[in-house]
Amino acid sequence: MVTLPVTWNGLPQEFVAGASYQKFKSTSAYNASTYGQNGFVQNIYAPQASQPKPVISLDAPGRAQQTQSALFGQARLRATSALTLLAGARLSWVKNQDLDDPASDREENARVVPYAGAVFDLTREWSLYGSYSSIFNPQSDKNFEGAFLAPRKGNQVEFGVKGEHLDRRVTSSLSVYRIEDVNRAITDPDPAHPNAAIAAGKVRSQGGEAELTGRLTPEWNLTAGYGYNTTKQVVASPDTEGKPFTTTFPRHTFSLWSDYRLAAVPGLSLGGGVKVRSSIYSIDGGMRWGQGGYSVWSVQAGYDLSTKLKASLTVNNLFDRTYFDRPDGWTRQSYFGEPRNVMLTLAYKM
Repeated sequence: MVTLPVTWNGLPQEFVAGASYQKFKSTSAYNASTYGQNGFVQNIYAPQASQPKPVISLDAPGRAQQTQSALFGQARLRATSALTLLAGARLSWVKNQDLDDPASDREENARVVPYAGAVFDLTREWSLYGSYSSIFNPQSDKNFEGAFLAPRKGNQVEFGVKGEHLDRRVTSSLSVYRIEDVNRAITDPDPAHPNAAIAAGKVRSQGGEAELTGRLTPEWNLTAGYGYNTTKQVVASPDTEGKPFTTTFPRHTFSLWSDYRLAAVPGLSLGGGVKVRSSIYSIDGGMRWGQGGYSVWSVQAGYDLSTKLKASLTVNNLFDRTYFDRPDGWTRQSYFGEPRNVMLTLAYKM
């Protein structure tokens, strides 16, 4: 990558050009031919440790390789003292190979992926921005016939406002976005194809984010954030079109963290915070299970042992809340969130 800074009309400009190359090889095995056999039921709240390990025969491993190369360029232009323009593109070549079945290889040649943006300074504290980017994401997933899925394609649009306050000690932001993409790989819902994927059609994700972070006073730090997101299957099979694409991620999230340095005890700081999520759920085989909205609190005490060494003691999940972090039916992998735990950290600044 090469960066070229220049000056035009008395204002700084920047140009970037570069190239990249990567190769990824993988070997994987699955029990597709014996899928669903030797199963047993366990109560996760009272598991039987004496349950013998099932005998699962793996099929012959498959070998795959993905090669990507690209040329890219970017221009960051300061049109006026208040307006900055950003434009760029990536030219990509991708090859997915099945090293055991070359007939299923897939190539994408000279695909152009553009993006553009602009930032306008309203005042010394506030600025508006907007951006557009195209999506091109090669996938190594295969359908039940053994063919590689087409790359994910689409676009993302974002608009927002950013602020710097209290002599730039505090920053704030508010943004809205929309992402539309097609061909996103998901697990094939057909039980007869346990190790296969299908393209999800067209999916739309949209929402907004707000954040405030920084030092309110020399002793008081605060970070707060809120996020809202929805997903919808715009183009899909008749039974899923118009429905949410994923329900295992919350629609609402909120986080708050604050710490304060005590003047009465030099070097000592006390802090705490909370993470809040709205309800999530999963549906599989006509069954539904999930997790209602919840909050998890944490507290922390820190002490400066020297100008460079600091010790911190953090209690996570202070009230020992039991909750599902992700109830996932498609992959049959549902996870509990971490219980109350204590962590001691030593941090040293060079």
